[in-house]
Amino acid sequence: KNNIYCKRDWVSNFKNWISDPLHYIESKIIVSEKDLDIKQRRYTLPEPGVIQKLSGVAGSGKTKVIALRAAKLANLGKKVLIVCFNITLKNYIESEIVSVHKPNILPNNIDINHFHEYLKLYSEERKIPYLFDDNDDEIEKETIINCIKDKEKNPEATNNYDAILIDEGQDFREEWFKFLTSFLTNNQEALIAIDLKQNVYGREKLILRGVGQGRWGLLNKGYRLTNLHIKIANNFSKSFLGDVNKDNETLYIEENKDKQYSLPFDPEPEAKWINVNNMDKARTKILNVLNYLDKEKKHNFSDTTILVSEHKDGIELKKFILNEFKNKIRISDIFINKSSRDPRDKIIEKQKKILFTVRTNKLKMCTIKSFKGWERRNIIILTMADEDQINKQKYDFEMYTSLTRVREKLFIINLSERYKEFIKDNSSLFSDQLLN
Repeated sequence: KNNIYCKRDWVSNFKNWISDPLHYIESKIIVSEKDLDIKQRRYTLPEPGVIQKLSGVAGSGKTKVIALRAAKLANLGKKVLIVCFNITLKNYIESEIVSVHKPNILPNNIDINHFHEYLKLYSEERKIPYLFDDNDDEIEKETIINCIKDKEKNPEATNNYDAILIDEGQDFREEWFKFLTSFLTNNQEALIAIDLKQNVYGREKLILRGVGQGRWGLLNKGYRLTNLHIKIANNFSKSFLGDVNKDNETLYIEENKDKQYSLPFDPEPEAKWINVNNMDKARTKILNVLNYLDKEKKHNFSDTTILVSEHKDGIELKKFILNEFKNKIRISDIFINKSSRDPRDKIIEKQKKILFTVRTNKLKMCTIKSFKGWERRNIIILTMADEDQINKQKYDFEMYTSLTRVREKLFIINLSERYKEFIKDNSSLFSDQLLN
């Protein structure tokens, strides 16, 4: 025994090999307000009669705050509505509430929904025509205004809530807030959480009439990201996003030395940047990364998510991965053929998003927009070539959002000429092992 020399890397890989996936381990951890800092804890406290505004950087625990706030309100017997924008984020929020609530179930007095489903349910119940068009905001606005008018005339006709909590509020429009707050009881309690740097839908500057003119509450310390990834995200923000959050003072993520809760092992942060010239090379590099994580680092595939911007890129990449692994890898994805006019594809997409849950034991593949608000141990990002970026500024928000989803290991497979200057200026933050 004394003659055997064991490298630390070998021990780490062995621990990864014998351990459950990180997302499964974390699902067993009960989180309480004791795990939060003073700023976070303040916003978990019920505040009857107050509509609060909370601005937080990526990884600052906004969703965790909402989960704890909802659990506390539920324990007080209050009826709570949590609303987000994406179906996939709804699944993540539910998992967060389950992790903070004892026993580990969703309380009956907490409802979680994404905005358009909630609007549709109301319009159907009240027999109001539900008009929606992805390409025409005015049609949707007409539906919302009709619903607001109906709710004002019939305030008790449907369920009302003592508290309404809104996550990823930067995705919402002004009339959406007005519609949702019309469901408040006399308790009049609401919390709206935002991060303007994750404005991937290109919304106009958020104006909340009737909410109060005071400053937004601020959460500027990042807990999800390691300090390595915080530096990368902040430097990308400086290079491409400017002072988008200037009014709310959350310009950059503050590095931290504390954990929100302990894990069985410490993360070993990595960041690798790989420039490629075409999609074929990009797919091959992604395959190399998957093999690196599997064979060298002994990470479970379900601890990794691959992010793309377009469904078509995801579909082709999924086919490539399944073929290369001879169908021995299982994948959970949300992709559909967006060019199809078959109405059944919309139903399929919704079903895929509903099944896209936190604790599936599969490799995850997703669009950046649908993964917003989520996190994973390892993130692989496939960027778009410059000519495919229809709106470059909006795409920069997507890229920033994708960079901030990572817990441990980050891989950027880059097709963009614009971003090649970024790696030149920040090469010291990236590992050379897969760099070219």
